[in-house]
Amino acid sequence: MSKYSQFCKMFFGMHLVAAAMLLTACAPSAVNMIPPVTSQTPLNQDGVVVARVINAGGSALPFNQFTITPKGLKESKDNKSPRLTSITEVNGSSSLFVSAVPAGEYSVDSVRAFYVIGEYFYSLWGSGGVELGVFNVTPGKITDLGTFIYYRKVDGDRYSDRLIRVPQTDNRAFIQAYRPFLNYDPAGVQTWVDDGSDADRFSTYVALAQNPTLFSRRYLSPNGSLFLLGKLGAVLERTPGGEWKQDMLDTNSDLNTIAQNSRGGLLVGGEQGALFYKNAAGQWVDLSFAVDTEIGAVQWLNADEALVYSVHNGVANVWRGKPADSKPNWHKHLSYAVNQGWKDAQNQLLSTGEEQPKTTKSKARVNNIRLENFFGQDYVRLGVQKAGFDNQFDVLDAVDQKLFSLSPNQQLRYETAVADNIDRVVPAGKVSLGVDVAGFWSWTGKDAYYRYDPETKQWTDIKTSVLNCPGTKLSVKNCKINGKTLRRNSGFDFISVPVFVSPLKGYASVRPSVIGERTPFMVTTADGGQNWTKLEAEYPGKYCTDMVPEVSDRIMLYCGGVSGDFYESEDEGKTWKHVRQHQMF
Repeated sequence: MSKYSQFCKMFFGMHLVAAAMLLTACAPSAVNMIPPVTSQTPLNQDGVVVARVINAGGSALPFNQFTITPKGLKESKDNKSPRLTSITEVNGSSSLFVSAVPAGEYSVDSVRAFYVIGEYFYSLWGSGGVELGVFNVTPGKITDLGTFIYYRKVDGDRYSDRLIRVPQTDNRAFIQAYRPFLNYDPAGVQTWVDDGSDADRFSTYVALAQNPTLFSRRYLSPNGSLFLLGKLGAVLERTPGGEWKQDMLDTNSDLNTIAQNSRGGLLVGGEQGALFYKNAAGQWVDLSFAVDTEIGAVQWLNADEALVYSVHNGVANVWRGKPADSKPNWHKHLSYAVNQGWKDAQNQLLSTGEEQPKTTKSKARVNNIRLENFFGQDYVRLGVQKAGFDNQFDVLDAVDQKLFSLSPNQQLRYETAVADNIDRVVPAGKVSLGVDVAGFWSWTGKDAYYRYDPETKQWTDIKTSVLNCPGTKLSVKNCKINGKTLRRNSGFDFISVPVFVSPLKGYASVRPSVIGERTPFMVTTADGGQNWTKLEAEYPGKYCTDMVPEVSDRIMLYCGGVSGDFYESEDEGKTWKHVRQHQMF
């Protein structure tokens, strides 16, 4: 990571006016901001540069700027680097850049996520360089740079930001979906100048893909296997016997949903239409939808039929089909459009109890769809995004939640009391917890967790403070432990979802909420998260602090964002067993 990159990130949240001069120091050179091409963009002496960037680093926002450096940049102070801005139609963790660029020879300087709201900004850099290669832009032609992957790697005591290029990739499907007027013809498309290094680049990519350090989804199957969906198509499985297996799917899209049927068949879906089926013989079949579709959930109705919950052009669709068929014929089962409601397969409006506004002036669309289950009840959750003041959609626009209970015969009912401020429901061992997801610009930036009482139909918040002086009277404000004076209670932030081994007893990995005191530690509760006490336990590794909540008969940790190592303890963290080891690359 460059010093400039570190410096820029330090100023997240600072006043924009005060930071304006500092931001100029963060730029590698003077730049020309270039918007995405439209059907009205005159090319004249320009060519079109296309690039896709996948954010595999776990940062909060996708990259929206892509800077390239022209040959001979420093020969004149009037020369400027083109900085391409991403198209806004693509959701999820990847970004697509399609812009008109002057003819010439270029290299990739950097990718950047830069967002401003009011007087505050967010900035994250990923540096490129000539080691990624050089390419030419020719008037009237497309130069397709393929796919880039941003990730974070631990170097000693700090993270470094890395950007790699995946050789022999193209963006034809994305251009056809989002910019069809460009008439992408592979025979006439330019790409990188061959420098003989693609074999090394591909080896780096394979090693990165086969060693996932971040997981977008965890799933405990009916037969007791734990599946973890990693970045770049990795599917990790821990069998009921503790054995670890790994599959690699032919996709770089984020995977975010998985389900297993009674025969052991798997259905996996994700961003950019990714959909894969694994039959009982262990073979994976690509059933992917169009790249401008997001698969939010999959569900087996029986051993043969499945439902696929998707979003396309701001409308939610539920498809029904048989994945095991050689060419599955997906039939539209249900659909939902904002200000209209749910419709059945015959496009007839369904009565769900949701009232629709009579008139509306602002644009809104379905942003995402998920399937949740708690206390044996299935729910469909829709994220509805309202357009900003300019009536355009942006990644920072608010997303409201709508929750519908789903009966075994596929009847939907709009729910209000269950939803409250809960954005999603997650498994936490022997219980399920509601999560109030912190907005990106929230003051704390921390998710809040809640337990649901089915009798009172109320959510109770999980406390975030630890009792440092157990056994003392309530009037005692401070106490001494091992010669150190401690406050009676001290606040903490959850590092990951707490794990409950019974309805009331649980464990959590946390760090102090006090600035400057960020050393993580483990806590336990015996009353459902109303009171926590500190565990006398040591972590198995410096960065290995993320708990796996689906495992409830022991404490399991992994080293999220650092390595693919997993550890487990059966004595509350006194001793640890290294159960899966990351392969170094």
